[in-house]
Amino acid sequence: MQRTLSWPIIFSEYLGTFALVFFGGLAVCMVQAHGSGIAIIDMLAIALAHGLAIFTMVSAFGHISGGHFNPAVTLGVCIASWRHHGKGLQLFSLLISYIPFQLIGALGGALALAYAVPHAVWIPVKLGVPQVAAGVSLGGAIFIEALLTFFLVMTVCGAALDRNRGLPRALAPLAIGGAVTMGILAGGWLSGAAMNPARAFGPAALFGLIEGEWHPIMAYVIGPLIGGFLAGLVYPDKEEI
Repeated sequence: MQRTLSWPIIFSEYLGTFALVFFGGLAVCMVQAHGSGIAIIDMLAIALAHGLAIFTMVSAFGHISGGHFNPAVTLGVCIASWRHHGKGLQLFSLLISYIPFQLIGALGGALALAYAVPHAVWIPVKLGVPQVAAGVSLGGAIFIEALLTFFLVMTVCGAALDRNRGLPRALAPLAIGGAVTMGILAGGWLSGAAMNPARAFGPAALFGLIEGEWHPIMAYVIGPLIGGFLAGLVYPDKEEI
């Protein structure tokens, strides 16, 4: 992973994260307003919206920026690359350059959502902020988020970065979008399955600014970063990525 930072790269990370938050949050809002009343169907709609957003954005921008759109993915990819290439300073530069634009993109996606959707629709779901289910502890939510993100980042490393990957590069976006969909279908009932600090930050920050109610997102920061770090640390590549 050797990229020279440029405006197209950081704009790609901004726009990809924007799309994830906007389309994912829009699906949450539409389920709130026009849901089927059948929980599994509503969750499937939300999972597919997030997964397809990642699929399309990685397809569009993966060759430009790598298509991270997620601080946890950026961290995991940097750790995996550092293990094999060294160049710690260059990777640290990538880390601190990508993440601010991912967070700004998430905030922009939430702002577009608040403008496009009636207030009465998005306020009950807090602009699509992920929610921890009743009865799930903070520690449990962090564990679930870490585990789901671990498999997401492992998929990114295996499908998009590993030179020894077992599938064509063109199929990498499908695998990554599939990992997001799988995570939401499996864990969305419990932790909210953000798997992405930016995905939680954008809606939570804007909702707090507008409504004065600050929704806790600690599970969506700590859990995904732990999962991404561990995935980058243990990814079992044959040679190097």
